Order: sequence, then structure tokens, then C-alpha cells
Amino acid sequence: MDALAHSVASECDVNVIIPLYGQPSLFSEAVASVLRQVDPPPFRITVVLDGCVHRQSLASATAWARAHPGRIVVLAQANGGVAAARNAGIRFALKAWPACRALFFLDADNRIGPHVLRRAFDALTVAPPEVGWVYPDFDLFGMGGAWSTAGSHHLLQHLTENVCDAAVLVRREMVEAGVAFDDSLKAGYEDWDFFLRAAGAGFRGAHLPAAGFVYRRRPESMLRDARRSGGALFSALQARHPGLYAPRRILELEAQEAPRFGIITPAGGTACLDPGVPSEPDAAAGLFDQVAQAQAAPGRLHAPAMLVFAATGAVEALRGAGLLRGALAHAERLLEAAPLCTLTLYPSIDGLVGLEPDIRPDVAAAQLVVVRRDALVAAARQGPAPALLARRGLAASIPGPVPVPGGALDLAEQAVSALTDALARLPRERIWRPDGRVPRDRAARRVARSALRAWPLLPIRCDPARRDIAFVTPVFGLGGVERVLVCLAAALRERGWRTHLVVTGAERVDAPPRGAFDSLVMLPGFDSERHGGGRNAYAGAATSLLGEDTEEADALAGLLAPMHAVLTTHSFAGHALAGRLRRMGVRTACGLHLAERGRFGEPIGNPHSALAYEHAYDLLVTHSRQLAAWCAGAGVPQEKILALSNAPGYEADPVRVAAARVARQAGLGGRALRALFLGRLDRQKAPDRLPAIIAATQGMVEWRIVGRAVLDEPPVLPLPVEPPVSEPAALDALYAWADVLVMPSRFEGVPLTVLEAQRMGCIPVATDVGGVSEAVENGRDGVLVPDGSDWEVAQGMAQVLLGLARDDGVRWRLAQGAMQRGGTRRWETEAARFSVALNVSEVLRFT
Repeated sequence: MDALAHSVASECDVNVIIPLYGQPSLFSEAVASVLRQVDPPPFRITVVLDGCVHRQSLASATAWARAHPGRIVVLAQANGGVAAARNAGIRFALKAWPACRALFFLDADNRIGPHVLRRAFDALTVAPPEVGWVYPDFDLFGMGGAWSTAGSHHLLQHLTENVCDAAVLVRREMVEAGVAFDDSLKAGYEDWDFFLRAAGAGFRGAHLPAAGFVYRRRPESMLRDARRSGGALFSALQARHPGLYAPRRILELEAQEAPRFGIITPAGGTACLDPGVPSEPDAAAGLFDQVAQAQAAPGRLHAPAMLVFAATGAVEALRGAGLLRGALAHAERLLEAAPLCTLTLYPSIDGLVGLEPDIRPDVAAAQLVVVRRDALVAAARQGPAPALLARRGLAASIPGPVPVPGGALDLAEQAVSALTDALARLPRERIWRPDGRVPRDRAARRVARSALRAWPLLPIRCDPARRDIAFVTPVFGLGGVERVLVCLAAALRERGWRTHLVVTGAERVDAPPRGAFDSLVMLPGFDSERHGGGRNAYAGAATSLLGEDTEEADALAGLLAPMHAVLTTHSFAGHALAGRLRRMGVRTACGLHLAERGRFGEPIGNPHSALAYEHAYDLLVTHSRQLAAWCAGAGVPQEKILALSNAPGYEADPVRVAAARVARQAGLGGRALRALFLGRLDRQKAPDRLPAIIAATQGMVEWRIVGRAVLDEPPVLPLPVEPPVSEPAALDALYAWADVLVMPSRFEGVPLTVLEAQRMGCIPVATDVGGVSEAVENGRDGVLVPDGSDWEVAQGMAQVLLGLARDDGVRWRLAQGAMQRGGTRRWETEAARFSVALNVSEVLRFT
């Protein structure tokens, strides 16, 4: 070899790695196709003889190496599979040619055209550093055909199917970053795994047009064997890449690569994943052009899968009520059975927020119309009547002003006309290389369904600076438990969390106070809270009857899967899904407020049922020390128990507090004792004990009863019942009016009303049950009456009230003690402890 030849032979920009096993004759065609390259970058060929049983393989490989010394190198090793063979080639090439800039993988039975290496090397050279590999189209031989892989690299597509063959040119920096084939993979999908490893390391691919790669296709092959075992192989692939298949990662990719919604208003249109975040619209015509182009090439181009036509102010009204994300997620679910879904907004006449099925949707009156993209295209091509005839509907009731009914249908009809024009403008293309990839607008749905069994995912854009937590509860009526959720959520928001209220058992709820929750998710038409005892009971307590494999469970899992954490309170549906969410990486907590027993002493209520699901929870959060001890005694590990101290349910105005304290002393003597019952008119709060107490204190005590029944039928009471109040000023006015807060409850946690009343100098007189003694020190800042029969409790409370009515000195001493104790607790402190515990629970789970 002369000096020039030796110099050329010593250079190597590209190393072509060819594993050889079982293809001794076809291998020669592969090598020959590499040697016939036109104007290639300096390259070398590394043949990895992978323990092939055919003697001809060794003979053929050595013959080629002797014919091209220095250009072709043969490595021999025991059979380890194609992944191990490629890794051996990579290690050898990086050491043998330190200046090698890229690696090309070629299977022994395939071929490349004469310009592949030059085109691939030039494309990789000018590509940005995050492009780790370039990949070609497929032109088939043996069994003829062609496949297109055109378009930008779409990771969501790549999570659903392998869009790249191993015949790719890989940047040296990518393998130096630790990206390698998995030697343990011998049954298939080793190429797919390799590309997902690269994506996990931050690299992306780039399509190489007109490459000239030719792929041998046969009815029986390793690929065919892998597809026969596709389900098991895909599950194993997902398990090796949990970060890529995590719900929040899927949503991140959806926001970047395939926004789910196209929202069209009279002001214009915008494509987005998260409709809860306001965005500036562009001209709607551009969105319709995008829809037309994606319809012609769905595997290469993206357009939103759903188009939302909204009358003026409708999106803002739903967003203001917190319902927008959840409503559109449910509309998406309904669109699987019909091409169109209406969303009609109504003003709330009772202050409640609701999202319910609309069994007779009127598309002309709806303020929002959600249409599947394919149905809109069909309407543009065939006329709207056949394409949009079938429909589903949702009705939302929201406080405050509601946009004028109608308006959305007009926008949809205009869109059909605009889309007809956009389709007509498309150039006619002769497609000889078809695209069989999953459409880009369906990729997120497919990967979530196959990998997570959860869809629709709540359409929320992930914020790396904030964590998301869902509070799952069957009802929301602003009682004591709900007020605890509101306070904890508001305090967590102050610490940077995004908070979401998920109501699983009611379609209408009290409007949450502003500042507590970023969104409100409801389940219209669901029956997810079904539960029962008998054969399904655990230690006598009811358990969930929500099947794990039902459509309801999958839909609810999709709404909760994007969360960092979920706090379940009294929700059987939350119990049923806690294990699945935990396996997805969501940190799960169960909120416990009080341990109950039924009329016959049977265990009922959340703590008893929660014990059946303790394995699925990272934390059991109790709101009293008494309940924490109960959990420990029931077998819950101490490390999983977090006792939070309740605090008042709202921030009091210092001026009102000071005025109440001054008036408290001035009001001693000269009038009857004022007693207040404030709470739900349900069995727990024991309002049925009030008539006997009121009768026994008649003439000495002035009474007010404030509340409403939520869970049980209200008892007959001797006084008119005032409606419940939730505004701080109204609550402070009640506490300031009353001398005594009367709580004849049968069971309790640590009531917020006690802490709020004490702050205003109102004396709590309560049954000594549950965690009440943690908020009241008997004889110092309140009075505790021993629990017993209804008659015993009523008589005991009546005696206490009569004593306070007669003795101003005792009353003033107790009021002073209450004022000293009230307001010493803060939700900010408890929220900080909860945040820390959630992070600690993650460490405990994975160590």
C-alpha cells in the first residue's frame, strides 16, 4: 500500500457496524452496498461475528477483510444477540479510531444506496447538538413496498411505535453520553429501546430525506417474532423507561408536539393543551389550514384532535369557575361515542357549581361546541348534516354572569366553510411512499391508554416550578371537612403548589372560595363512589365497588395521573385508585378526620375503610392526635402517619376580633345567655338532641340554629333554622353574637368552629368525643360534657348552660381562656409539614 493509500486508510469519520449471525450470503450484499458509496466521508466497516453457527459466516467475513485490509475489521465473540454485537462494535470503533465522528448500524440482510453515508453525514454535521441520530425512509425489497418516516422527529409517536430502523447514523457524543443497546434484549425491540434511551438522555432524531436505505422484508423474520410477542415486549419496554411513559412527561410532550385543542372564538383561534392558561389567539384561518394539511398527512403533520368553538366570554366564564380543564376532558371522553359535544352554561340560582350530563343537548343554544377534527373535515367534504348529527352534551351551572346562549354553532358553521376552502387549496400529491405511523394527534391518547390505561389525561400544562396536588372528595358542601381542605389547599398554594379539587360523588357543589383551588374537576354521569359491605367488607367496614378495569376507573385515573400528589378524603373512588396512582409515581395520601360507628356500633366512615387500602397510601394524614393513635393501634406503620393540627378555617379581621372581645365583657349581665348551634343537621352533629336541651333551658338561654342537612334527613326543631354562612364576616358576626357554641356531637375530629369561636371569645360547650379535647381544655377555655345516651348528653349540656347563664364570673373566666387559646394555630405551619412529609414518603417508598 503506497503512502497515500495508507493515509486514507488511517482516516475514519464514520464507522459502519454490521452484526453477523445467520446471514453469511446476504451479508456480502450489505458489505458491497457500503463499499459502493459515492463521495463518502472516510469510513471503516466493523463486522461483529456474533458466534454464528455457520462456517460460511467466518469465511465470508475474513475474505472481505483480506480483500480490504484496514478498511474492514472482523471482531469475533460468543453469541450475545444483536444488541451485544452492536455494543461490541461501538466500543471497538471508539477506541480504534479516536477521531471517528459517527457510527452507522446496518443489519447483515439489508442494503444501503450509494449516497446514504454522504447524505447522512452531511445532515448530522449541520444538525444542532441535540440531534443524536438521523434516520431514513424505508424502501422494501423481497416483499415490495415503501414506508415514509418524513417530518420532524415526534417523540410521542416514538413512544407508541418504533419509527426508526437500526439503519441510522449516530453522533459519537450520543454513545459517549452513555447511550447504548441493552445486551439483555434478545427477543426484539432492541432498536426501539436504544432510541428511547437516547431520548431519555436528551437527544432527538432527524429525518433524512432521499437517503436510499433498502430494507429486506420477509414473512418470517426476527421482527415478525417480536411482533408476535408485542404486548409483553412493550410492557417490558415501558418498565425500562418509566420517565418517558410517566403521565406528566406525556403531557409535556403533548404540549410541545401535539396540542390537544384548537380553541376558536370570535377573536381568533389558538392551539393548546391547557385551556386553563389564557393565550392570545391568532387568525383562525391559519388553524384551519393546519387542519387541512394534517388531514392529508396525519403521520407527518399535526393539528389538534378537537376543535372547541366558543361564544364570546364562554371560555373565560368556565375558566373563572375552575371548570374549563375538567369540562373539556369530559367532552373528549364523550367524543369517542359521537362526533360533537355541546357545553351549555347556565347561571346558578343557588350559588352552587355544577357539571352534569345534558340528555337533550341543543346545539343552537350551546355556548361551546366541541367537535372531533375528523368529523369537521367530513362535514367540510360531505356537508355538515351527516357528519355532525349525533351529539352528546354537558351542562355547567356557574355563579355570576353567564354568556348569552348560542353563538358557538355559528362559529362551527363558518369553520366548515373555511375548511372546505383550505382543503381545496391543498396541492395534489402523488404519494408512492405511504405513511403507516400512528397519526400525530392520536399519539398521546394511544400511549396513555396502552402504557397507563388512563385517558383522557387532565389537560394541564406542567409547570416545572410548581407541583400539583388533587384533593379528592365525594361531596363539597363547605362543612368542617371541606373547610379543612380549603384551608390546607390555600396554604399549599402559598407554598407554590397548584391545587385541584376533584369531586367524585356529586354533580353540584358549593362554589369553593377564591384562592383555594386552581381547578375544579367533576365527574358528570359517573357512579364512581359505589361501595358496599357484606362479602366486600374489610373488618366490617365498606369498601369500594369501583372496578379497576372499568371505563370510569380509567377516566378518573386519567384526571388524577398528572398530579404529583393526591389527598383522598372520604372518597371510596380515591381508595380504589390509590394503588394504581402510586404505581404511576403519584404520591398518595389519605386524609382522616374522625372515626365513626353506626347506629348499632358497627365501624363506618373513612378511617375504618381506609385501613383496607393502607398498602396503597404513602401517608395517612390525621387531623387529631387521638386519630393518629387510633391508626397506630390499627396496625398502620408510624412512619406513614402524619398528624396535622387543625387551625381556624379563615383569617379573622383583627378589628372585628378586638371589638368582639370588648363587647364580650360589656354584655355580661342584663340579658339571657346566647347559645349558637352551627353545623350540618346530620346525625354526627346530633341536632336531634337540641329540642331537649332547648326545652330544659327555656327562659334562660336565647338560641340560634344555623346549618342545613347534607347527609341525613334533618330533625324537627323547635326554632327556625337559618341558612349556613361561609363568609368570614358573617361567621365572625355569629361568634360575636353568641356567648356559647353548643356542640352535642356523637363523634368529631378537631372542629374548626371551636377554634374560630374561641378566637372571638365564644365559649365552646361540646361533647367529649373524638379530638375535641385537643381544642378544648375543660374548665379553662370551654366545657366538655361526657358522652353518653342522648338523654344524658342533653341533660348534661342543659345543666352547663344554666350554670353559665347564672354565673357571669365563670362565663367571663371561660371567655378569657378561650380568647387566649383561640387563633394560636396556623395552616401555614401544617402545610409546610405536609409538603415535607410528601417528599419524605417518596424517599421511604424507593429506598
